[in-house]
Amino acid sequence: MIPLQRTPLSGNDGEFAINRLSPLTEKAVLFLSARGLITVPGAVALAIWAAAGVTLWIDHQIGQKIRIVPVIGAALNYDTSASVLSTIASASITTLSLVYSIVLVVFTLAAGTIAPRLLKRFSQDRTNQMTAGLLGGTFLYSLSTLSALRPDFLPALSGSIAFLLAVLAVLQLIYFVHSVSVSVMIDEEIAAISRTLNEKMQEIVKVDEEADNARTEMPENMEDAVASPASGFLSVTDPRALVALAAHQGLVLDFCAAPGMFVAEGEPLFRYKSSGDAGMATDEDDLCNEVAECIALTAARENTKDVVFSLNLLLEIALRALSPGVNDTYTAITCCDRLGETLQAPVRKGIRENIHLDENGVPRLRIPGLTLEHLLQMAIPPLRQCASDNDLFLNSLAAMIRRLFAISGSERSRTLLSGHAKDLIRGHEANNPLPADLDRLKDALGPVWRSIENGAGQS
Repeated sequence: MIPLQRTPLSGNDGEFAINRLSPLTEKAVLFLSARGLITVPGAVALAIWAAAGVTLWIDHQIGQKIRIVPVIGAALNYDTSASVLSTIASASITTLSLVYSIVLVVFTLAAGTIAPRLLKRFSQDRTNQMTAGLLGGTFLYSLSTLSALRPDFLPALSGSIAFLLAVLAVLQLIYFVHSVSVSVMIDEEIAAISRTLNEKMQEIVKVDEEADNARTEMPENMEDAVASPASGFLSVTDPRALVALAAHQGLVLDFCAAPGMFVAEGEPLFRYKSSGDAGMATDEDDLCNEVAECIALTAARENTKDVVFSLNLLLEIALRALSPGVNDTYTAITCCDRLGETLQAPVRKGIRENIHLDENGVPRLRIPGLTLEHLLQMAIPPLRQCASDNDLFLNSLAAMIRRLFAISGSERSRTLLSGHAKDLIRGHEANNPLPADLDRLKDALGPVWRSIENGAGQS
C-alpha cells in the first residue's frame, strides 16, 4: 500500500495532488501493515521468546519448586535436560523448514494450476501464520532455556513450558497438514471466495436501496479534482469514513475510477463539490489528508475483500479451467454456479450506482463501476467467449442466465439478461454447431429465449 499525503499542485487552483511519505516512513508502514508470512509469525515467535526471560527469572527467584511437567527440570539431571531441550530446539527448526517448504509447494500449485491471485489468500491464512510462529517461538524458547542451563541450575518451570510448547507444536502441525489438504481443494477455495463476495455484494445492494429510498441524485459539474500521486490499483478501504468526512465539510465526493481499476500517476483520482450545506470551509490540504486515510493505491490487486477482486478471482479460476492446458470444465461450472449465486442480489434489486448517503439521506459519495450493467459485463462475456465451443459449459452458463432472469425484479434487469442470452446463442452459432446442440442450448435458456422469440415475433 502507498501511504499518502497531499499538497497543492502548482499552477492549478482547482486541482491538488497526493504525495508519498518519506521512503523510511513508507517502508515502516509497509512492514507494519504486512499480514502475510512475516508480521504475524514474527510477532508470535518473539512473544514466545520473550516469555523465556520471564520464566527463567521466576526459576531464578523461586528455584526448582514449580514444575508443570514432572519429567522436565528438577526430575532430570543436567545432561538429560540439555538433551531434551536440544531435541526440542532442533526438531522445531527442522519442522519449521518443512512447513515453509509445504507452503511453497502449495503456492506453486496454486500459481500454476488454479490462479496466481490465490497466493494472497494463502499467505493470509491464519493456520499457516500461527504454525510458523509457534515453531519459531518454540525453537527460540528452547534455545534460550538451554543457554541458561547449568549443572547447579535446572530451570523446572522453563523446561516444563518448553515441553508443553513441543506438544502444542505437534498438534498444530497435525492441524496444519489438514488445513493444507483442504486449501488445495479447488471447490473449497471457490466456496470461500464466494462467501466473501456475497457478503460484500449484500453491502452494495443495501447502499443502493438506501439511495433509491432517498430518491436523490449526485450533483453535476464537479470541477475540483484530486490527482493520483502514483500509478497503482485503487482500493476504497473505508467508505463510511469518507461519507462522514464529506458530511462534516458539506461536500460531495465522486471517484473517477472504480475499485480495482488501475490509475496512472497524474490522472484524476476523485472530484469534489460543495453540496450547499452549511458545512465547514473546505481546506484542500485537510481534505486530502482525510481522504488518503480511507483509500489505497497498491502495486497489485490485493484486497481479498473487494468485490471486483473476488469477482475477477472467480473468473480467473474459471477461465484457466476452460483453457486447453487445463481443460477442467467442471471446475469452470462450479465457478459459474457461484457467480450466479453472487449476482442474484444485484439482479433482483437492479442496482444502478454505488451512491452512499449520510444520516440525513444526502448523497455524499459515489464509487463508480458497480452497476448491474458493469457486473454482468464483467461476469458473462469472458466466460462466453472462452467457452464458445464447449457445449457442457455453455449449457451451464445458459442455466445461470435463466435462473437470474427468473428472479429479476425489473424490466431493465430482464433486458440486460436477454441481451447476454442473444450473444450466447450468436456466439455458439458462429461455431456451426449441430442443430441438436443449438436446440439444447436454447432449451437451457428456457423462458429467456422464449421471451426473445416472442419479442422478435411482435416486432
